[in-house]
Amino acid sequence: MEHSLLYWSLLPKDLFHWNQSFSMSSPSKGPGKTDNKAMIDTAAWAFNIVTSVGIIMVNKALMATYGFTFATTLTGLHFTATTMMTVILRWLGYIQPSHLPFSEVVKFVLFASFSIVGMNVSLMWNSVGFYQIAKLSMIPVTCLLEIVFDKIRYSRDTRLSIGLVLVGVGVCTVTDVSVNAKGFIAAFVAVWSTSLQQYYVHHLQRKYTIGSFNLLGHTAPVQAVSLLIVGPFLDLLLTNKKVYAYDYTLTSVFFIVLSCIIAIGTNLSQFICIGRFSAVTFQVLGHMKTILVLILGFLFFGREGLSLQVIMGMAIAIMGMIWYGNASSKPGGKERWTPTPPVSNGKADDETDLLLHADDPNEKMGDVAKDLAAGTVGGAAQLIVGHPFDTIKVKLQSQPAPLPGQPPKYSGAMDAVRQTLAAEGPRGLYKGMGAPLATVAAFNALLFTVRGQMETLLRSKPGEPLSIGQQVVCGAGAGVAVSFLACPTELIKCRLQAQSALSGAGSAAVAVKYGGPMDVARHVLAEAGVKGLFKGLVPTLAREVPGNAVMFGVYEGLKKFLAGDKPPSELGRGSLIVAGGLAGASFWLAVYPTDVVKSVIQVDDYKQPKYAGSVDAFRKILAAEGAKGLYKGFGPAMARSVPVNAACFLAYEVTRSSLG
Repeated sequence: MEHSLLYWSLLPKDLFHWNQSFSMSSPSKGPGKTDNKAMIDTAAWAFNIVTSVGIIMVNKALMATYGFTFATTLTGLHFTATTMMTVILRWLGYIQPSHLPFSEVVKFVLFASFSIVGMNVSLMWNSVGFYQIAKLSMIPVTCLLEIVFDKIRYSRDTRLSIGLVLVGVGVCTVTDVSVNAKGFIAAFVAVWSTSLQQYYVHHLQRKYTIGSFNLLGHTAPVQAVSLLIVGPFLDLLLTNKKVYAYDYTLTSVFFIVLSCIIAIGTNLSQFICIGRFSAVTFQVLGHMKTILVLILGFLFFGREGLSLQVIMGMAIAIMGMIWYGNASSKPGGKERWTPTPPVSNGKADDETDLLLHADDPNEKMGDVAKDLAAGTVGGAAQLIVGHPFDTIKVKLQSQPAPLPGQPPKYSGAMDAVRQTLAAEGPRGLYKGMGAPLATVAAFNALLFTVRGQMETLLRSKPGEPLSIGQQVVCGAGAGVAVSFLACPTELIKCRLQAQSALSGAGSAAVAVKYGGPMDVARHVLAEAGVKGLFKGLVPTLAREVPGNAVMFGVYEGLKKFLAGDKPPSELGRGSLIVAGGLAGASFWLAVYPTDVVKSVIQVDDYKQPKYAGSVDAFRKILAAEGAKGLYKGFGPAMARSVPVNAACFLAYEVTRSSLG
């Protein structure tokens, strides 16, 4: 339990300090505006939560499994990767130049650096329990800053709900509590510097009317340099180890690079949230990630650490968050004493539009942000609805061909469900969910973003509808892009899901019982290197390219058919569900045999492979089982495809239309 708390406490707030908004109370809006704001808020939170789960999983593996405990240096590498992203986006024209005095950047970086150093030193000098209390104290400190500098007034219900959240999170995270003088000083510095840094983000955005992407572009380079200079010395003090003396292996370097890549997405998602919430709201509702980490730890790593006390704390915290959301949104729940409008400098004054317009002066950046957020929400809906179906599909696909006269391990989909529940319980149906959970945001964001950008390229003028043929081309292009992310993710997922199906079949691939997604990645990297994670890339491309071409073509065609004389954008949710479900079914109808080949290759042994390649696997399956063998698991796949893709496309369309 303490280890999970340690890594959670290090990552979300100590490594990424972008938890501030400059969207406070605003004039009342009509019902349409309110609905759109709620949808945008939901999309922003979903994007942030999913990407945070990914970074937690990777960094936990990096620190716990590979011993790379140099948290401050790693943070510097994260900001270096983020700096590279902002430079590329500015070069491509997605971020326009803006002005921020260097003196302001220095102040910001000082606050942020003291925050990171203070939190890490506090963790070393204090117990985990007192460290958690220090983190929780940031909420009342931030409230005080808003009261003093922004003249914010909180209602009684809002104050009580914040207190309930603090109690709930404290109950489920605070265990041992011990403190000493130097530990208290470190915690005091950490709490105030973190709160001031978050408030300063708010101050800079309002004072200079600067968007969060631009602010990131100004501050990330300076913060990267400062942390890379200070980091090795601080890490030596904290761990008594030298970062340059660490035994860098191919596997550990892979996880460091992966951590940096995911950190870009985490920073991006947190910056999208910056324009939506106040610092207090972000911190209060941000503790939902603490609750989710505890729940996911139970689902993926067993019952250890999930006590009655933890469950009670979760319930109290969730009730407090719901109460806070309701109380703070009511008139008088949270408002200014003397409203002070932000300096406009001739730019948009409507703060509810800051998510896209202030962050992204260039319209292209707004479109990318919309596709990222909408794709994330769609992917989350897809995963929640469909993973149990996918588990059964992979089990049926990967079970070995029975010996003559012997029945197969599973006689069908329902038999696979019964055996899985009997042997592994309900959690067996969600085995392998960690890998897609960590990448669902990236996968769907990439899929829909690439498709959206290809649509832009193919249009002769903005807003012009594309033909079905052009939609097919867009889908194919998106399929190429996502294949390189889907391949390692699917490999990890399939090897976890297929363990019980292959047990007893003499397969060396199942000689090792994997403990989870990171355990699979560790074994694969140790056995075959980075190249091993891309085993099955050819059949993955052969599935994703034609499959997405057909799916998006069918989807757009059905939308036009169902719309009749009306624009497809006016379709109701029922029609979107029908179009999305049938489009998903068309994906599997077009490429299912390819998916079977991909699955058997990805669960095959590395040292003694049964198949020499995709063509060899196709021939051997056909020879041993006939055409029927190429459709093993087809029933669960089709049963899954309709509700899963209906949920995904509906969530995407509703979110995308709400974002404008």
